[in-house]
Amino acid sequence: MINESDVLSLFERHCRSVKSTGSNQYVALCPLHDDAHHSFSFNTDTTQYCCFACGESGNAVKLAKHFGEDPKPFYSDDYQRTDRKQAVKL
Repeated sequence: MINESDVLSLFERHCRSVKSTGSNQYVALCPLHDDAHHSFSFNTDTTQYCCFACGESGNAVKLAKHFGEDPKPFYSDDYQRTDRKQAVKL
């Protein structure tokens, strides 16, 4: 299971001016371009993000990879099981 506080920590490390807008919902300045408005939105429950200014979207795994971090803590349980099965086949 993905820890929501780990997801929030990932986004807080890379986004400036993070603000809560409700349950598990946040907005921030986009870390992927020079942003002056809170156009970057993310959800710690689903790990999904979207920037309404530059159009970039994805999940915590993609963002972690983009910034050179280990993405494994953000894989879903199903993905981790599939990943281990693939490793056994190799």
